[in-house]
Amino acid sequence: MSDNDSADPADTGDGNPRISQQRSNLTDFVERCREDACAHGASNEPHPQQSGSPIGSLIDCSGEGDIIVDTKDLANEVLTDPNGRYSVKGYNERAHHLFGEIYLGLDKGPEYDRQATRVNSVIQMLSARDAFQAAVQTVREVLRADPGATDVKIIAAVLASACSRWFDLPDGTLVVPGGGRAGLPVPPAQCPGDYALPSACMFYSCGDELIGDVARATGAVLKQTHAQYVAQLRAAGKEPKGQLSRAIFEAFSPAEDDLIARTIIGVMMGMLPTTYFNLVSVLKSWRANGSNTFCRLQDELRQHTGSDPYARAYSVLAQPMMQAMQGSPMPPEVWRTATQDHMLGPIQVKTGDRVVVDIGVVTAADLARGKTDVFTIFGGDRNSLNPPTHACPGYEVAIALMLGTLNGLMEP
Repeated sequence: MSDNDSADPADTGDGNPRISQQRSNLTDFVERCREDACAHGASNEPHPQQSGSPIGSLIDCSGEGDIIVDTKDLANEVLTDPNGRYSVKGYNERAHHLFGEIYLGLDKGPEYDRQATRVNSVIQMLSARDAFQAAVQTVREVLRADPGATDVKIIAAVLASACSRWFDLPDGTLVVPGGGRAGLPVPPAQCPGDYALPSACMFYSCGDELIGDVARATGAVLKQTHAQYVAQLRAAGKEPKGQLSRAIFEAFSPAEDDLIARTIIGVMMGMLPTTYFNLVSVLKSWRANGSNTFCRLQDELRQHTGSDPYARAYSVLAQPMMQAMQGSPMPPEVWRTATQDHMLGPIQVKTGDRVVVDIGVVTAADLARGKTDVFTIFGGDRNSLNPPTHACPGYEVAIALMLGTLNGLMEP
């Protein structure tokens, strides 16, 4: 298929209901992006991502050979990969067409360790309490300036502020605060908005179907602006002030500035869409017609006698927030490529099969059993005895950002 051909992510073609669900996840993502762009001021029209141009023969996007994993034990087996049967190399095959390869698309080994170990360690050391307090303060500042600010505007401001502290971006010039937008993006990049589409292209099993003009342009804008940020620091003989951007600089040599820029994009991309869209979904469900959840939790928060705001928010809000996430998780799926023939439980898997972890089904099943657990949404528990290589190192700080945002919105 040429770059000028168009494809509807909802058109499955093969009639396979299992594969159709994965395509349905794409359709839902596109609709979320359209709604988000409208909420941030774009015109209410079909989102450009709906006319993506698949990259065709460069990557197999047929859906043939997909193995859908929708039980928790098998999902954990794929994510932890104790026998070395699954690869994330497909992520980098897609990233190559966007902004370039990153360690999120490397399998465990010397090069992954070189690129990821220091950066992930610093991410894990970020203070959840500080993130919570900063989120609360940002919400207060936004509402002070605009008492009628929408949820999406507030969430975007919280995430942009966090990234400014951790990465020095947005800096107001190369990268600016901003949510979703429509049309072909041009510099400056927008945070958190511009990081969503590349993330979906990589992490959704059928995300290659979104790699068209808009996705390529978004990747190019991100790469250009982040490379300029690195180049400006080099030219001025300065080091980054942000805790994470500094860690990324220190993890690589000055000869690897392109990799530094790509890694900054990758780390931001790994955090922003998950946090943003999960928060949007949580608030949407709590504020839905017929639901009094937001007001009920607001009353519980006000009546709680604890003196520690972070502990109070965690006590009142964490469980219902996580349960809402389980009902509509972002991302709804991740995928791997099988590297050998094997049995996955009762399923025969062949080398080259695309193995899709259906996060939405897994978390919904937990929720139905009364179990509150969102680790699958974050790729597994990095603090477990056998942590998945690609489990999110920023789990605790992401949860804290979300709690701080909700706490700020519920303050009298």
